[in-house]
Amino acid sequence: MDIPIYYFLGSNTFAYQLLYLLDATAFYSQGLHALGIQMDSSSKISRIRSRELEGLRGPTWLKAMQRVLLKCVYTSLDYAQTGLIAAVFFFKMMEWWYQSAEERMSAPTVYPPPPPPPPPKGSVKLTKKNVATPDNKFTADTRIGTAATILSLLKAWLANVYLIC
Repeated sequence: MDIPIYYFLGSNTFAYQLLYLLDATAFYSQGLHALGIQMDSSSKISRIRSRELEGLRGPTWLKAMQRVLLKCVYTSLDYAQTGLIAAVFFFKMMEWWYQSAEERMSAPTVYPPPPPPPPPKGSVKLTKKNVATPDNKFTADTRIGTAATILSLLKAWLANVYLIC
């Protein structure tokens, strides 16, 4: 009596599935083995396909064209699952690619601080004429001009501080 190898593997379902995928057995699980149901669909499919190819009728050129078309259909059906898996993988990869690009584009942009405003038009520049020296005493006009200059510089500084904060 010839005992198959899967009897020695015990009740391990993984072993049944692995042996089925490696074409070592026609049983996918223990339950199917106990019922005697074989899952040998590849030979059944090949028999059906060969019967269809033998049953072609017509002239020789028509048979050749039908045979090529049927083989193309059979090949596409054989690789449909693999193609579907590849398409899903490609779709998910593109989804990830564009999602990361979208996140980069929607991130807040940090702009550099704006340039300081120009000095006010009424400000007086400090020159040697309006600087107090022992020879040159401040006059009332010079003091008013200097005070106005200090006030305009203070306003500009406060405006910059307000813009930065």
